Amino acid sequence: MSSVSSPPHSNLDRALASRTLERIRDHEKFSSEQLASLSKWLSASLLAVNGGGAIAVFNHLHDFPFAKLAGFSFMIGIALALLSGAGLQEFYNRIRTPLVELDSYWTAVSLTGVRDESKETRLNERINRINRLAFIPPTIGWISGILFILGSILLAF
Repeated sequence: MSSVSSPPHSNLDRALASRTLERIRDHEKFSSEQLASLSKWLSASLLAVNGGGAIAVFNHLHDFPFAKLAGFSFMIGIALALLSGAGLQEFYNRIRTPLVELDSYWTAVSLTGVRDESKETRLNERINRINRLAFIPPTIGWISGILFILGSILLAF
């Protein structure tokens, strides 16, 4: 059973809908630009440093006692950099649909002035569920960076 607001609130609900739409669209634009930028730079940087480390190690494989372990660290770092980029893209793909649905819902409210609080709750819960896992791709990227540092330390010994 959904709770729909009564007609006397329709002007207030329309104003709320207009403001919410503005915030959703601003947030969606900002987040998609930031996510694309973050994904691009994070992946490129991590691939570059780990790839450079791997190339350096494999060119001098017999010169360093821990070269194989360092090379392994760099190779795992490369794999995690790619996984991080793919994870960021997957997150964006998953969040896009509920944001479009939320935008459509609030557009309808701005036109009709009628709200459905249970639908709002369902849409917000979907977005919150997806956002709970948003930390995973950047964390994978940080692990890739840590593996580069570990590989570099192994080469120093």
